[in-house]
Amino acid sequence: MKKIFTFFIILAIAVFIGIFIHKDAGYVLIVYSHWTIETSLWIALTVLIIFFICLYIVIRLLHHTSNLSTTLKNWSAQKRLQKAMQLTNLGLCELTEGHWEKAEKYLVKAAEKNHNELINYLAASHAAQEQNKFQERDLYLKKAHEAVKGSTIAVGLTQAQLQIRSKQWEQALATLKHLNEQTTHHEFILKLLQQVYIELEEWENLKALLPQLEKCKTLSDKKFEEIEKKVFLELLTQSKHSASALEKIWQELPRYLQQDLMLIKTYTAYLLAENKVSIALPIIEKTLKRNWDTDLVKLYSEKSSSDLQTQIKTALDWEKFHPNEPELLFTLARLYAHDQNWMQAKTYLDNSLHSSETVDAYELLGFVEEQLKHSEAALACYKKALDYRRDKSRLIPA
Repeated sequence: MKKIFTFFIILAIAVFIGIFIHKDAGYVLIVYSHWTIETSLWIALTVLIIFFICLYIVIRLLHHTSNLSTTLKNWSAQKRLQKAMQLTNLGLCELTEGHWEKAEKYLVKAAEKNHNELINYLAASHAAQEQNKFQERDLYLKKAHEAVKGSTIAVGLTQAQLQIRSKQWEQALATLKHLNEQTTHHEFILKLLQQVYIELEEWENLKALLPQLEKCKTLSDKKFEEIEKKVFLELLTQSKHSASALEKIWQELPRYLQQDLMLIKTYTAYLLAENKVSIALPIIEKTLKRNWDTDLVKLYSEKSSSDLQTQIKTALDWEKFHPNEPELLFTLARLYAHDQNWMQAKTYLDNSLHSSETVDAYELLGFVEEQLKHSEAALACYKKALDYRRDKSRLIPA
């Protein structure tokens, strides 16, 4: 119905124009030099319209012809892009499936077609890594860095992770140090740095990194405390032959770690080995007041202080609250041995061995029996100690 209505309108307009032309056709005269063109107005208008239509068509054709090379270039680029995308997809599929050589081949080809160079070269570096082609891996990473401005951190982190996976700790450390200089407080960089420092046992450098790790909350509180404790334990061990170095490290410990039993035992043991008895014993006494520990009790008698009687009295006071405890009985025996009170030492050793037989107790009892001129008893004790030591070594896997 709509089409019929439109047709009638057009027909009506055509009839109207026809009547109008028939009524007055008009007149146009064009004179140029010796040429004369004479026609009606409507024919002149019709010719003029046709001329402009033809001119428009010619101009459009010329325009399309001039853009033909551009169109062909765009078409070629589109085809190349599609091919590169296809290669990228193939490469990523092969990478996921563990076909490293094929993955590397497809990804590099795609990158060479200027399609997602950063992604393709990064993925290709992973494929090269799995084939132990470290030189090619580093080349792809370099190309990835050159391909996209501002990709330093992303490429550097990829390189560091690959170096860590291949246990290239020194190279990984150099990469991460450089990245840490480029940016501040990057959580992942700091996390990888602490991992590498632990592997390389660079405890002093890791100690310097601890404030950044704590500030960035890179690790959970529990994990951070574990690492911080390990750092200071290792630093104490490294400094065990220098009393001044031990004291310096102890002063650097956070207060909560100065209450840690493992650190206290390590610190005081090294102090006693360096004959710093006056520093070690008060720490042990203070610790045992709030936290009874049998290892520290034994450590207390390892060396005698300048005031041995006070040391013995302190241990006797502990006996009131911890009677018949083997470690405390052994400690009292050793203190009496330091005091050359052999009979008291023997009494406490007999009581200690009655509760728990240990190599240390038998060896000390053998020494005490020697001082008492009981040669056969001393020999029997040394033999017992040796038998216990052998039995203990059998329990240790080869």
